[in-house]
Amino acid sequence: MPGVPREMTSMWEERVEPELASRGVPLVVRTLKALGIGESAVEELLADLVPANFPTVATYAKNDGVHIRIAAKSDDRAQAAEAVARVERIARDRLGDHVWGIDDESLLDLIAAQLHRRGWKLAVRETASGGSVSAALCARGIPDWFAGAVVGSLDLPDAEVTLDVSGANGAIEIFARGPRGERRVRASYGSLSEAQRRAVLTSLDALRRLLSE
Repeated sequence: MPGVPREMTSMWEERVEPELASRGVPLVVRTLKALGIGESAVEELLADLVPANFPTVATYAKNDGVHIRIAAKSDDRAQAAEAVARVERIARDRLGDHVWGIDDESLLDLIAAQLHRRGWKLAVRETASGGSVSAALCARGIPDWFAGAVVGSLDLPDAEVTLDVSGANGAIEIFARGPRGERRVRASYGSLSEAQRRAVLTSLDALRRLLSE
């Protein structure tokens, strides 16, 4: 939470909220998930929402992007829900298409649902990320929409959607292409190891943006 020490927000969630719950005070929580934007940029965009305590707003860097947690407690649950919904609308308006999901939603599930809905398959070629993107896509087993992957300069398997992850010396280029368009992302992270680490989320974000068009 901008301007508020992390230990205070942690104490609120770990101690105060459970205590309120034990007293029967309703708590309404919504967590927005954002990609393609840093936590500091999110904090700046939402800075004016933080001083209020109904609802509270806090940001956290997580392994699937930046989480924006909006929470309100009240004896009147409807009032709390309305307050959370109001701030959620403001946050979505400011963050735009950086917001990809809410609460327990998974980026992989979102991509899978879009591919299933269209009946498309996905093929991946990695020359800079060592197979890490393909491993993330197949983390729960090989899905029926996954046409295959190659590491290196081999030809891609036939598929409606293709993803190329290339680069060198800490720079990375991601090129996602489908029947309705394409997305290209270039970034430099200073080291090969950092580029490989970031390649997974950046690739998944490029795919979800491509498939949502």
